[in-house]
Amino acid sequence: MSNLANLKNNFLKNFYIGDTAEMGTFQSACYHLSYSLYGDMNPQILYENYGPYYINNTGQEYMVVIKEFKNMKPIEIWKDINNLPFGKIRIVSFYQNVNFTIDSITHTNYEGDIINGLKHYSLEVNDRPVDIKEVENLINIIENFAQLIWSVFKKLNQSIPRSSAPGYSLQGRV
Repeated sequence: MSNLANLKNNFLKNFYIGDTAEMGTFQSACYHLSYSLYGDMNPQILYENYGPYYINNTGQEYMVVIKEFKNMKPIEIWKDINNLPFGKIRIVSFYQNVNFTIDSITHTNYEGDIINGLKHYSLEVNDRPVDIKEVENLINIIENFAQLIWSVFKKLNQSIPRSSAPGYSLQGRV
């Protein structure tokens, strides 16, 4: 069975209607971590966006967008991330009256009211459904690790003498 058929067959099982602003904050925290871990040049190593997919459930048409955040624990690069209690997050969002496009490097573009257009969503952490009541705690965990990694990165950048890499620094060409 395809993933889309699976979504349709399990529609509203483990899906929530709730605080769409909190889900926006949650997604932003995940993107924040990706930029802290992989910098401006490679954050897409952590996230991928899929869609749009269209399903009809009991006469209601929905556009489905899937966001996956994986590679969240690159301990080979950042030993400080080892204590992050998860390595993968998937968010499945069901929209109405919203259009979505994605380019080849996973940049997304939404048209329409994404706050009021978000009708249902689900959240999985390490491939297990998560109760939406846990979102605030997850936001705090992700943001704390993003801040930790960013502070380590800044200290690392400050500790490398400019002469150690002729013509380059971690902030670009000198």
